[in-house]
Amino acid sequence: MLHRTDRWVLIACALTVGIWCINVRFSSILLLYANVLLISGVFSYLLLRADPRHELRRAWLIGLVACIVYAYVDSLLTNLRFGLILHLKTNDWSPFGETPLALILLWGGFITFVLYLYQRLRSLWPHMFPAILLTAGFTLIAGFGLEWLGNAARLWNWNAEAIRSGYLFSIPVFIPISYALASLFAPYVLKYPLVGGLRCGIVLAGMRFGGFTLIYYLNATV
Repeated sequence: MLHRTDRWVLIACALTVGIWCINVRFSSILLLYANVLLISGVFSYLLLRADPRHELRRAWLIGLVACIVYAYVDSLLTNLRFGLILHLKTNDWSPFGETPLALILLWGGFITFVLYLYQRLRSLWPHMFPAILLTAGFTLIAGFGLEWLGNAARLWNWNAEAIRSGYLFSIPVFIPISYALASLFAPYVLKYPLVGGLRCGIVLAGMRFGGFTLIYYLNATV
């Protein structure tokens, strides 16, 4: 059964999807910062007023730490000699090189929602496996959707020379798959939020970079 926190989190997610859809038309980094302010406001209100079991707080702490860890990996992927990903909307004051700060914070919001979803689903079953599988399925679909919207809004491009095959609607399939695989570790990162954030960032980075490495060398052998 949905309670007030669930409804507000769903509203924040729906508004996020709406803003990203609008941004396909305008391709503006400013809309992403507006999205960050919106999510920050909703989450701050919920953390202070409507999170009695601290489920959102745990997910938020892990998402914050994980997105910072992952930001440096994303910066590494941007600066590799083969240029895996090219960010088209950059800002000079971002601490993560060419990766926009707004984008990093929004991925933190995405991680927060996935972990919050797992906790809510986990409360419905005596065993964790149904919650894990449903969370992974959602992460796969949502990750693909956000990647497609970001690509359609010309926020980034994937290097077709480094990744010559394995695309679905212009998105390398290993990217949403890596998100789904990383979400399988949700039970193990929620126990200790700060340490869990480090684990989450490392696992996500490892899954994403491991998938790219596999595709890159498979392409090289063809």
